Amino acid sequence: LVSKSVVGVVFMIWVRWTLPRLRIDQVMKTCLKYCTPLAAAMFLGATLWTLLLPGGVGLRSRPYATVLERPRATATAEPFQPHADAAGDQQASRFGHGCTVDGDIKATFGTGGSLNQFLADARPKASGGSFPIIVRRHLGEVVWGLEAIMLGAGSCLSWLVDLGLIDSPAQSGPLAAECVDSGGVWFVPALAGLGSPYWDVTATGTLLGVTRGTTRAHIVRAVLEGIAHRGADLVECIVGEAEADRGQEADSALLRLPIDGGMSTNPVFGQALADTRQRAIGLSSNVEQTTAGIARMAAAGADLANETGPIARDEQPRDPARGIVEPQAITDRERWRDAVGRARTRR
Repeated sequence: LVSKSVVGVVFMIWVRWTLPRLRIDQVMKTCLKYCTPLAAAMFLGATLWTLLLPGGVGLRSRPYATVLERPRATATAEPFQPHADAAGDQQASRFGHGCTVDGDIKATFGTGGSLNQFLADARPKASGGSFPIIVRRHLGEVVWGLEAIMLGAGSCLSWLVDLGLIDSPAQSGPLAAECVDSGGVWFVPALAGLGSPYWDVTATGTLLGVTRGTTRAHIVRAVLEGIAHRGADLVECIVGEAEADRGQEADSALLRLPIDGGMSTNPVFGQALADTRQRAIGLSSNVEQTTAGIARMAAAGADLANETGPIARDEQPRDPARGIVEPQAITDRERWRDAVGRARTRR
């Protein structure tokens, strides 16, 4: 083990000394051009190997993954507590928000961002911008939903901290509030590429409209507004695909959007999100709805809630918002789309 470690360290030192340093965008392009096709070919080869030679050369045929029922509480040795339920982060957050009616949507803005729509019928036919997810399986019933994600939200505020523009992400709100607008500055939060609906990992973070009169507050506000515009992109993506799948207008587009996550405590971001959507948003009473959701699910699984009660039936009331933010200004979505186009063409 020690000799392998030494060889590995020597190899890494040799690589750093002899090869030129690569920018992160060059590394990502190399991965997309060479590593991704190679991985796809290896996956296809392994699949064919398994299908053509089941049980051969030491391989054993295994069933594909399946969706499990919500687990009931299982007894364990003390001092451990019983295992009452299990869920993914967005599935738990959705339960915490109480999104249980067909068409309900909710959004979470933390390090990244995601928007989920609850669909109570068959598997949706997503066209590429968003993707279908399994919300839960209970009593033999599989419930589906749609999910759209953004690759950078709160992480952009951490980037501002790294640049020295703010001391902490919490400072972004008060600083951005010092100016009434971004002064013509636009920011596309594509520091790690763009997620739904573009799915362009080669897109780069882009700051436009900077002049001699641009201040630190303008840049911070532009970052918050850019994240809000990406949030509006997610809503448009989900609503558009839901309408295309069902052939009817998605009523959820007219309702207030409940949000949670660390960025939901930023008043400038909340107002910008309401302005970009031109619809009210609701600030969740619990910033960490994922934790609250899995706790509620565990209560039902551990029989702390009645089996026919609202928690067990997955029909608890919507989470009461700690505040409703109404739109106060009209934003230029066409200008935003132009900025996104520039971020995507910078290779």
